[in-house]
Amino acid sequence: MRPLRLEMSAFGPYAKVQTIDFTELSDRRLFLVTGPTGAGKTTIFDAISYALYGESSGDLRTAEGLRSHFAREGDLTKVTLEFSLRGKTYRVERVPRQTKKKTRGEGFTEQAPTAELVLLEGEEAPARVVVGISEVNAKVEEVIGLNAQQFKQIMMIPQGEFRKLLTASSKDREQVLNKLFDTELYGMVQRQLEEERKKTANELDGIKERRSYVLDKIKVPDGEHPLARMLELSDKNMAAILEELDRLLGEDSQALGVLQGEVQALERKRTRELEARAGAQAMNEKIARHRILEESLKAHLEGAEGNRRREEVLDLGRKAWQVRPLEEALLERARERDGKATALDRTRTAWESARKSLEEAEEGVQKAKSPEQARKREDRKSLLQNLRSMVEKAGKLEALREKLELLDGKLEALRKRQLLEEEQRKEEGLALDKALAQRETLDGADEALMRTREAYKEGKDRLNLLAKALLQLEEAAGREKPLEAAQARVRVLEKDWQEAARNLQALQRDYHLNQAALLAKELASGMPCPVCGSLEHPAPAQAVSRIVEASDLEAGEELRAKAQQRHQAALDARRDLKAERETFLAQGLALLEELGPEFTGRTRTWLAEEQKSRSAALQGLEQAGKTLLAQVELRKKLDLDIKGMGERKASWERESRQAAEEEKRLLGDWNLLQGQKDALEQDVPVQWREKGPLLQEIGTLEETVRKEEEHLVELEHLRDKEKETATGLQASLGALEETLASLARTLEEGERKFKEALEEKGFPGVEAYRAAAMEPEAMERLEEEIRNHQTTGIRLNQSLADSSREIQGAAPIPLEGFDSAIRLLEERRDSLQTSLGQTRGRLEDNTKTREELLEIRRSLETLEESYGVVGRLAAVANGRNQKNITFERYVLAALLADIVEAANLRLSKMTGNRYQLRRADAVEDKRKQAGLDLEVFDEYTGRARPVRTLSGGETFKASLAMALGLSDVVQSYAGGVQLDTMFIDEGFGTLDPESLDQAISCLIDLQKMGRMIGIISHVPELKERIDARLEVDGDPTGSHARFVL
Repeated sequence: MRPLRLEMSAFGPYAKVQTIDFTELSDRRLFLVTGPTGAGKTTIFDAISYALYGESSGDLRTAEGLRSHFAREGDLTKVTLEFSLRGKTYRVERVPRQTKKKTRGEGFTEQAPTAELVLLEGEEAPARVVVGISEVNAKVEEVIGLNAQQFKQIMMIPQGEFRKLLTASSKDREQVLNKLFDTELYGMVQRQLEEERKKTANELDGIKERRSYVLDKIKVPDGEHPLARMLELSDKNMAAILEELDRLLGEDSQALGVLQGEVQALERKRTRELEARAGAQAMNEKIARHRILEESLKAHLEGAEGNRRREEVLDLGRKAWQVRPLEEALLERARERDGKATALDRTRTAWESARKSLEEAEEGVQKAKSPEQARKREDRKSLLQNLRSMVEKAGKLEALREKLELLDGKLEALRKRQLLEEEQRKEEGLALDKALAQRETLDGADEALMRTREAYKEGKDRLNLLAKALLQLEEAAGREKPLEAAQARVRVLEKDWQEAARNLQALQRDYHLNQAALLAKELASGMPCPVCGSLEHPAPAQAVSRIVEASDLEAGEELRAKAQQRHQAALDARRDLKAERETFLAQGLALLEELGPEFTGRTRTWLAEEQKSRSAALQGLEQAGKTLLAQVELRKKLDLDIKGMGERKASWERESRQAAEEEKRLLGDWNLLQGQKDALEQDVPVQWREKGPLLQEIGTLEETVRKEEEHLVELEHLRDKEKETATGLQASLGALEETLASLARTLEEGERKFKEALEEKGFPGVEAYRAAAMEPEAMERLEEEIRNHQTTGIRLNQSLADSSREIQGAAPIPLEGFDSAIRLLEERRDSLQTSLGQTRGRLEDNTKTREELLEIRRSLETLEESYGVVGRLAAVANGRNQKNITFERYVLAALLADIVEAANLRLSKMTGNRYQLRRADAVEDKRKQAGLDLEVFDEYTGRARPVRTLSGGETFKASLAMALGLSDVVQSYAGGVQLDTMFIDEGFGTLDPESLDQAISCLIDLQKMGRMIGIISHVPELKERIDARLEVDGDPTGSHARFVL
């Protein structure tokens, strides 16, 4: 990549559009960028880096902070770079995020960042390649073959980063090389191997834990059994345990058959006793039922009198129901009469009110038409016409007063402004003297700020590393209590599982016994048994008291399976917690090792205190940096202020002369308007000189006249309406009186018919009728009660006769003897069944346990073989080897060796063959990773020493050699990367004349090979040795740059 043309607008110290045409260099490939401090030399490199990657060349400057403080508010910050690469020419243009003036209206708006890459010359030109921030970033990386970090490391070496690769710690150097050569793939391989090792180890631990758990499940008859003693040993012999387990299974199988025969004999005796007891209990129940029927019949006969009274009440209710329609008709006519009487009273009252309202309305109309009221209306109309004629003159007076007030305000403001500007001119003079004095005290703030920022970055990196280590250690400590809780949960869930297994065994035992009893019921002497085939059945199986269905077995099995799953989940959780704790602890200790030996072996309390101490020191550096940054910004602001003060002084003098002329003109206008005002005031009375009050009075009079006329019309309308209402109400009174008389006659006829009906049905009066009245539903219920009483008597007589024939005078039979015999048989049977269940459960569980142990033994053999291979590979790849170096570091060490070899070609020349860089192979601290440490071999002493012991000039030469060597190696490894350009910012001031000649000689060799090299430096000797210079100058209006060839 070779730059052709760079254009900066409102960027850094460049206020206007600044164009740098690199084609002016022609065949010169080595040039010097020179100028005073703060003029904008580094900004040129910032612009190139920002145009390509959207980032400045150094870590201390951000893209959004590169807008020029000298630029006008309307100027847009923008950078355009044209460059050539592999026979093609590109143009990239970027606009950073910034605040700009609105195109319409007042105020500001935010300009979003933009980017555009265009191919100008080449096979595909002209064509727009891509638009958009992320799209352009990706395309630039694709075209150049380097990302921003690689570009700044090998093509553009900015201030403060020149010697990073040389003097960095082993860990930091690893990060730089990792980014440059993208060796993450090798790290991924070693991490995957370690993860596979841990996974296999965890599986092994899990299988061993499961084996211990399964061994604990083995059931033995008592603690003296040989198998019990074997299980108590810490070093268990699995082969002997399995052999003894097989012997125990055979013993339990034989004991099971004996116990089953005894249980079946007891069950047959119990069945005979149960059948005899059932017959006695059935006869006792029949005798008790016969006594209940006798009592019920007696109670029924006593209730016959009440049933006769219910029949009489029902007859009266039916008669009253026949009279009820006459009563309802009579009541309806009475309600209608009452309603009409009420309506008549309301209508009479309304007619009286309407008659009075009519008289009042007639009186109001006569009063409004009187001669006195008519004269008053005419006077008001005459006054209204007179006031209307004064409106125009009052308006002119008001306009003149407003103009005079405006002129008074302008004169007052002008005089105040003159006084204020005079005071400001005096203060401005004092401020200019103060600014010039303060500007002199701020020289050197830039260099101090840079040193402070470097110290702050290094301190912050170490503090972040310490914080990460503390966090990992805290996480490890935080796993202790959860791990203890997980262990306790494993023990609890193990007991739950065992209890669920025992319950399932008991269910299975009872189920099998009941199934056997069902088969035994169908057996007869001489019939072959469906189980064993025997023709004789001396002890058939007997059912147990508890009924167990197949669904009960399924539910029990589900409970046991869930308990086992919960127990296994608890084991997995405990294993995961243990692995997490070990991982956090290892990561924390590794981070402490990176910090240095003074941090290893320390307690968390000490580390926390050290963190606070370093944090406080870092805050001090941060505050110092803010103070220095404020000084740098203040110096820039003072430069702008000093320039502005001079411009404002000349502007104030012009404005003072203009203000005197303006005051004279305003006084002439004021005198003219005052004369016009005095003339008009003679024609208009004082109270009507204000147009507002005058118009208000006219409006009031107009409203009064209008309301008087409307009031007269309303009075006449109201009178006519009241007259119409009174006439209508008088007609309604006559109609209501006639209707009321007709209703009275109808009501009298209805009362007569109702009394005749009561006498006909036998009711002595209304009270007797209403006492007998019933609703249809009540009569139906009463009739149902009468029928039920008759039916119940018939049914009780029949049942009592049947019961007498069944019992035939028998007496109750006692059941206690049967119960006592059955209870003794069941107790003996349950005792034997308990022994039977224990033996069967132990036999079934131990059989399953034996199968699990055989499966576990096979799994352990497979996993141990696998772990032998994976564990060794993971150990070697992750640095647990004699060299103490990981797989990724091994690859990086090989790359670093190539870089050192290429760097030594220049370093030997620049140091007169005195120094050679070497990669240190010795492992000084076994706790740290090796392979990336550097040392320098001194031919004068014949010994190697750390690179940090080099002097400032020696460090610069070694750093330059490393940067050039890195550039060569990256280009050789990247294949398609073409490195045609290199920019170097500062550093040559530390060299003596001889070293300077040697360094320049190396750079001249590079430019002879076709590479363009740009150098920023204040060293005078470089100006003499390099004839192509890009000179940068600054003044109060901004900076300017031009090539001097």
